[in-house]
Amino acid sequence: MLTRVNAAGEWHCSRCKDFLPRDDFGTDKRTGKPIAMCRECRRTHERKPPKVKPTGRYDPVTGFWKCMRCHWKRREDFSLDRRSGKPRAICKMCHRVQMRLLREIKPVKSTPKSREKRRERNRKKSQAERERRIAYDLAYRNTPIGRLMRSRSTARRQLKIVQGEAARERNRAAIATCDAMIARLRRQLEIEEPERRRA
Repeated sequence: MLTRVNAAGEWHCSRCKDFLPRDDFGTDKRTGKPIAMCRECRRTHERKPPKVKPTGRYDPVTGFWKCMRCHWKRREDFSLDRRSGKPRAICKMCHRVQMRLLREIKPVKSTPKSREKRRERNRKKSQAERERRIAYDLAYRNTPIGRLMRSRSTARRQLKIVQGEAARERNRAAIATCDAMIARLRRQLEIEEPERRRA
């Protein structure tokens, strides 16, 4: 049976397997006896490995970029990200394969024919809305309020163009008259509308 202490009073190290003086060992606080490993072996054992700085996706030695799906490739094999300007996570080939698989799982509904139908539908909708607004404007111009509004707009334009104080006063009076008549017609419509709804 191997003892930790030899005849010379040296202690055995469990790591380097040598007999060393007592001063080369630390002391266990619980038992008061020397620790199993010598100071040098303990220092080597407890030393942490050096931190390796991650290289990331770019290899500065070869100038290649790493695709997250296949392997290292050249810069030309990647598409650029619009925001960062760096190559995307996967290369162009892997992206094409991914999109092909997605189309097989869920077919794309947008086709040239469907896009053309959607554009035609939006065009017809815009044309109908434009015609509706034109019809509304024409109907509004033929109403008493619409005619008064056109007269007031004409008077306001003439007020900026005509020369002479007398002409300006006539235009100002026409604008005031139109405003009064428009206010009276609006009050009349506010009174007639509830009566029409009750009838």
